[in-house]
Amino acid sequence: MLRILTSFDGSSPRDDVGVHQVDEAKFVVLANYRRQEGIEEECLAGSGARFSTRIQNSGETAQKVTVVADWQTELYVQYRDLGFVRMPGEVDWRQIPGRHEKTQVTYELTVPPGVTSLALYPEYNYTDCCQFVERHRSAGVDVQSIGKSQEGRDLWMLHLPASNPQAKRFVVQARDHAYESAGSFCVEGIMDMLLSDDEKSRLLRREYDVYVIPMANPDGVHNGMSRLTSERGANLNRLITRADGAHLAIRNALNYARPDVYLNIHNWQIKDIDGLLVIEPAMAAAIMARMPDDVAHGKKWYVESRQDWLKSQKLTDVPETSKSWKDYCLDHFGAIGVTVEFPWPGRTPADMRLRGASVFAALGFAALETGACRK
Repeated sequence: MLRILTSFDGSSPRDDVGVHQVDEAKFVVLANYRRQEGIEEECLAGSGARFSTRIQNSGETAQKVTVVADWQTELYVQYRDLGFVRMPGEVDWRQIPGRHEKTQVTYELTVPPGVTSLALYPEYNYTDCCQFVERHRSAGVDVQSIGKSQEGRDLWMLHLPASNPQAKRFVVQARDHAYESAGSFCVEGIMDMLLSDDEKSRLLRREYDVYVIPMANPDGVHNGMSRLTSERGANLNRLITRADGAHLAIRNALNYARPDVYLNIHNWQIKDIDGLLVIEPAMAAAIMARMPDDVAHGKKWYVESRQDWLKSQKLTDVPETSKSWKDYCLDHFGAIGVTVEFPWPGRTPADMRLRGASVFAALGFAALETGACRK
């Protein structure tokens, strides 16, 4: 009656080799299983952070099931003792506790007939992104493909033109790293806010020509990767990486948009800290003045400026191999570049949508009021 499904869009592990059925109601799932030897976070027994599976109950009554996510390493398991579940017919994901011991996290739940989704973080896969894009295209938003990934998937960019011909250009980018689904929900919140008719949204739409790249790494997302595009693929958050169609598409899109303000959205695994990574400390202070610690969800800001990072690495300049897209936007367009990290524990997709809208507005108003945008 019970079965673990694999090989769907975004599944991790990708096939049944990563699943061991102990008895009728207990399964061990190799959360970090890869079909071939990987590099960096895609190692077979490395530090990857992708676990996304589905439990099929083909019976007529609810069944108790135990799913053991085996990460094959003790590294970071203390950050993975929570999970998210979505039952058949449900739209929203809800958080559930897991019990971790050594390399494993054990989830015990009762699943109704049908297919229940169980993941480390709420799923938001390539199919979800395409549906998001089509909804906005149907509503009249300008949508274009900026290129193809290495495996032939479209990278999309949504454009909300400003009503002001002198407007600055604001680029939002998410899902450089495949497992970081918070970015996708943040993007939904940003678009919802900008398309609303409240005073704040009207002001931002007047002052900014907005470009949104909702999923920079469609191959990695679809293939159940952690950070890269494939087991031995590209890191799309670095300027120097393996050649990849998605990387070229991002570069071309940024060259086209020439942003004055650039926002890249991630979610790291640290449970109680939101990350704000900036070039200049003054911009961080201006953002936090509009967006203080998220006390309601047990989060405090960690702020790191370029100088902070250089000092910690005992360097005087950022090596080319360490540069990300916010460095590219600064170097080529004089843009304000900001990266945020919004961890999942204690938050729902609705919370992430609000977080996305809030950080977009905070950065947008901070850039205007400090006069930091390129003239």
